[in-house]
Amino acid sequence: MGTLSTASVAQNAPAHPNWPGPGQLFVGTCYQPIDRTPEQIGRDIAIMKRAGFNVVRMGDLSWDSFEPSPGKFEFEWFDKVMDRMQANGIRVILDIPGSPAPIWLHRAYPGVDIVSQNGARLPPAERYMDNISDPDYVREVGIFADALTKRYAHHPAVIAVGYNNEIGNGFMSYSEADRQRFITCSKRSTEPSRNSTRPGRRSDGHAG
Repeated sequence: MGTLSTASVAQNAPAHPNWPGPGQLFVGTCYQPIDRTPEQIGRDIAIMKRAGFNVVRMGDLSWDSFEPSPGKFEFEWFDKVMDRMQANGIRVILDIPGSPAPIWLHRAYPGVDIVSQNGARLPPAERYMDNISDPDYVREVGIFADALTKRYAHHPAVIAVGYNNEIGNGFMSYSEADRQRFITCSKRSTEPSRNSTRPGRRSDGHAG
């Protein structure tokens, strides 16, 4: 996915005395504010507080809302939710939503589409129909992840960053490009290491 910004570094626990510590517990939920109105979000947060929740995981399944068109990032709507969580004492695990990819990504880069075993190109008709090994996908998700983590690296509500929802729950792709990438990867993994030793000889140079 590439290297994230140097601004996206872990925060130190001593700087956050209100974080749960020994003998305490994080209790919360996966929350998707993109499906809720501001009024509903307010009611949801009130319910969370009454239930004793102190953490939520947010951001998943929302790449197209964060980046509705290539390179155009819209974080303001999420800023408000983050601030409301912070104001109510609820911490946030920020999710980098690598899937599903936005429709514009599929249209711009057909290699992101899944190809079936019989060679048919499949439109992204349901969740996770993204070829995550495609180089264009890898580049674009890296750009998005960098922008997202830069935005919230120092937000006081953030206690952790995760990647994606239900990793490994996607579709296999059988395109020719995938086959060639698999062959290249297989050759690389079976090549002898530069540091490998000859049979019968130890790494210290003495006979084995």
